[in-house]
Amino acid sequence: MKNNYYIVPKEIYDIKDKSFIFNNKKLKVEKLYNLCNICFYIKDDYNCVVLSRDYLLKTIGYLYRDYIKYLQYINYLTIHKNYSYQLGLPRKYYINKIDLEVVVVKNENYIDKNKYRNDNIKVSKNLVSNLNKIEIDFKKIELTMDAEIEHKKAMKQIMNGDMDYTFDKYGRFHTPFTRLKSEYRKFILINGNKTCEVDMKKSHPFILKQIMLSEGVIDELYFNSIEDNSIYERLRFDNYDPKDIFMTFLNGRNSEYYSKNNVGLFNRKVKQIYPLTYSFWTEYKRKIKPIKGFHLLQYIESEIIFNEICFELYKLYPNIILTTIHDSIIVEKKYEKVARELMEKSRRELNNEKIVGLIDKLKLQVQGSNDQKNK
Repeated sequence: MKNNYYIVPKEIYDIKDKSFIFNNKKLKVEKLYNLCNICFYIKDDYNCVVLSRDYLLKTIGYLYRDYIKYLQYINYLTIHKNYSYQLGLPRKYYINKIDLEVVVVKNENYIDKNKYRNDNIKVSKNLVSNLNKIEIDFKKIELTMDAEIEHKKAMKQIMNGDMDYTFDKYGRFHTPFTRLKSEYRKFILINGNKTCEVDMKKSHPFILKQIMLSEGVIDELYFNSIEDNSIYERLRFDNYDPKDIFMTFLNGRNSEYYSKNNVGLFNRKVKQIYPLTYSFWTEYKRKIKPIKGFHLLQYIESEIIFNEICFELYKLYPNIILTTIHDSIIVEKKYEKVARELMEKSRRELNNEKIVGLIDKLKLQVQGSNDQKNK
């Protein structure tokens, strides 16, 4: 089981039980650990943290006020700016105890299921601490009334400094920035400077190609389509999005007769254009059970983005500020060349040995998760 890292005041660390009573409410120590981590890693340069009701309800639960009151009771938090009914702004708190020790908690009672899934804890912590240092140039964004609700919500969160985040169990880092459309992301600023998004082009189709090579399977048409950027266009028919067709095949049920959401129709099209790839992926997903195919693709992608690209950038530039958008990273333009070189290097080095190692690693992770469920 991976270690979990928390930064908490001594008063909380010294609590030996899993829960305790405060103001006639039963509070869980695990949630205090999580709340302290949230506060510490999204605090600004003045040791202030913005805590919104919606985010706290989602992460801590309906007793979130009592958890905050407890942190105020032990003098960890002080209200810096109260809730503004007129402006709809959340409360801002000041963290009083800034000289805190890093606590490595190995006790499985304190496993946080949403944070630090990634092996490289330093990379994960840097990504979280970077969130409140990234802005958007709102003056250059024209939000129309028919814009999707999800994007409006993400915009509001960024404006209010409500940077909720999770690392899912296959490594992806989910933030308000990942919920923005690409046309909005181009207005992201770091240190007041313009940014660029460096992506792992055709990441899932490319990773599938490397998996096929590791198994000694060569589909020249499919491989060439990745190289000449025609992989999706070859699937175009009627008014369907060709990328949706291929991603449905990669990530969904490989049935030619499943009618929901056009799954069967899309699978038949992929089978028609790339028959060898279709046959390989269908059989390979059965072979790697209990791992799911799309989980494997996400996991390999995340390993490259976090443990190679981000790791190297933080190593080269310790003070760099960046964020990830699943298969891409956003950096200041001055880092673009280095980021692209690192991305290309990782693509070249995704060989048979590395793929086999990552699959074995994911199998252990899935098996460990299943063992926990069966306890």
